[in-house]
Amino acid sequence: MRVLLVQPPFDPTTSKLSAIGIPEPLGLEYIAAAIPDHDVRILDLRVEGSIEEAIKDFDPRVVGCTAVTASVKCALALLRAAKKINPEIVTVIGGHHPTLRPGDCQVEPVDVIVRGEGENPLAGLVSCVEAGRSFTAVDGIVHRSDGEWTSNPRGDLVALDEYRFPARALTESMRHAYFRVGLGSILSAVSSRGCTRRCHFCSIWRFHHGKYRRRSPENVVAELASRPELVLDFMDDDSFGDIKAMERLRQLVVDELPGRTFRFFVRSDTVVRSPDLFERWAGAGMKYALVGLESFRDEELRDLNKSATAEQNVKALEILKSVGIGVLGYLIVRPDFTEDDFERLGDTVEELGILQPVFGTLTPFPGTVLFDQMQDRLVTTDWEHFDGFRAVVETALPRPEYYRRLADLYRRTYRGTGPASEGEELPWYETLARAIELIEEE
Repeated sequence: MRVLLVQPPFDPTTSKLSAIGIPEPLGLEYIAAAIPDHDVRILDLRVEGSIEEAIKDFDPRVVGCTAVTASVKCALALLRAAKKINPEIVTVIGGHHPTLRPGDCQVEPVDVIVRGEGENPLAGLVSCVEAGRSFTAVDGIVHRSDGEWTSNPRGDLVALDEYRFPARALTESMRHAYFRVGLGSILSAVSSRGCTRRCHFCSIWRFHHGKYRRRSPENVVAELASRPELVLDFMDDDSFGDIKAMERLRQLVVDELPGRTFRFFVRSDTVVRSPDLFERWAGAGMKYALVGLESFRDEELRDLNKSATAEQNVKALEILKSVGIGVLGYLIVRPDFTEDDFERLGDTVEELGILQPVFGTLTPFPGTVLFDQMQDRLVTTDWEHFDGFRAVVETALPRPEYYRRLADLYRRTYRGTGPASEGEELPWYETLARAIELIEEE
């Protein structure tokens, strides 16, 4: 049976940030691998193609689309387009937003909503479609039946080693488009799912039932050794949540994956507690660390339930720099920032020499504790605006001034760091800055 899996395009603002990099659609590759006996295609609309052309060419029986909050409106439009071409197509939506707010997706173009990890639910669903059976026995879905929505129980989480390796053969023709600035062409991978912490601005821990699960180091290395890519970009939410496992992985990497370059997501407090491990990882090829710094003010970190301190953030940067690991740092700009707050944040980033800072507006994403706390302060529930740049609560500064200041953080920290993107007259950061400044005019 033919199954089409769709990655929605970027929204207008975050498309500019794609100049930093575009990861492969790893979630869809995992799901495709879970249905190996079917004819599956992946349509990555961030890179090429259209839903209309794909359906007319491929004639799928099932069309599935993944969605985060900012892309859920687009995902629903894509499924609506699929139904318009062929009303008999079974349409499926999954991902973070559908999992945490399935009611938002209980609309006309959708037949099935997948909640949580999609591998087993989609495999069960596809089997039912092929056999003409009802979906009542498929765990982890919400489905339409006789005009009514029925929510099936979410199944137990399985050991990650049980999943097949991602079906990357389905994206081979697009691999030229998957890159990270400074790293070049990349292979995305995960060694774990979930997170050990409970940050108020993040929904990862709720999505994964509050669990943190790891693949065995041997399983991870077996996957990586089967690929030719030399730059490996780990998409875990907390790569070093299990120190012993990461030490074992490092040993295997040294023995079996020489000459590779690695980037991992790490927490600053983990770096401070285990500096020797990061020195050893630097020797094994770890050149970059993506660190969720969020803030350099303890009161803001406490407010976010970050479980890290400003001192740990600074110390972690020092440790990573000393062993030759460059930092890609996420930093949260609060809507209540004043001119002085913007200046102080820019000064701090420059003083600490963060290689690639990413500045985003504090956003109460649905499914987070922050959303529970701030939903009565929202100025919009148009989910397209929840892109990490737009302010969805009132700002202390006039909104045009707030966006100008946010844009200038990119200008002052990236100016002179690189040429324009291919085919562009302006450097990527200037293109992004201008897009941010125009948010209020959209």
